[in-house]
This record gives sequence, structure tokens and C-alpha cells, in this order.
Amino acid sequence: APAAHLAQVQPCSGCAHDYNPDAVTGPKSQNPQDDELAIDGNLSTAWVTEHYYSGSLQKAGVGVYVDMSKAVKARELVVYTQTPGWKGQIWASNTLPDPDVFNSGPGGWVRLATIPSMKNGEKIPLSTAAGGYRYYLVWITSLPTGKDYAAINEIALYQLTR
Repeated sequence: APAAHLAQVQPCSGCAHDYNPDAVTGPKSQNPQDDELAIDGNLSTAWVTEHYYSGSLQKAGVGVYVDMSKAVKARELVVYTQTPGWKGQIWASNTLPDPDVFNSGPGGWVRLATIPSMKNGEKIPLSTAAGGYRYYLVWITSLPTGKDYAAINEIALYQLTR
């Protein structure tokens, strides 16, 4: 049998969603018309946060989650960004995310990784539950120094396969 290796798992078209449950003012969405740019396979396009002219999010975070349509036991997540230097986290869940509340309790989001300073094309190892997760969230917790926004050009998930 061939050796196990990482292979990219493609989400369906329409399966990326901006996530802003802690909106300070206005709608609980951020540039939803650009959500798909985070999974379109084109590193030149991006989902971008709103502009935070204070240089601070003033909330716990904002990001994009990918619905894989079924549980996937991802071993690695790669994020491409045109705004390196932001801080963040990778979360996963099997429950449809609540648009109004970031739930990290039972049945909610489970933190898989912390990103102290995002690099473009950074490979983030994941330790997922035995059955995997359906939803994977790239959660931006702090903007890059000198920027008033952050961008996610592409999210790529990889699982072991033979």
C-alpha cells in the first residue's frame, strides 16, 4: 500500500462564511460578498476584514469558517495572507456556528492551534478529534502592526490519505 501522505480536502463552492459574532456596531457580518475568495484557489484574491482605523479589533476576534459538508480529520491547515503579522487561532466544531455567540463550551468551538504571528503560507499542524470536524475557523484576534485590516487570501485543509 502507498505510504500515507497529506492531501488537500476541497470544500464545496459556497462553503466559506465570514464570522463576526462580537460585532461592536452594525451587522454581524464582514464583507460576506467576498467569503468565497478565501477558498477559491486563487492566491491573488482575498476576504478582508473591515477597516479598524484605531488599529485594534476592539473585540475577541473576527474571521472565516469553512463548512466541509461532513467531518474531516484535518492534520494541517495552511493560510495564505497578504497581511502577515496578524495574531489568531484555529478553531473547529461539528455544530453549526451561532452567528450571535462565540460558543467555546460543550458542543461549540474547540481550539486547535494558536498563531502568534501569521506568516504568508504558514502551515499549521492540527490535532483533531478521532472523527474530525465539519467546521474549521480561522479566527483573527489582533491586526498586523501598522495595518487597520487583515486579509485571508486562501484557507487550505489537508488530511492524511493513502
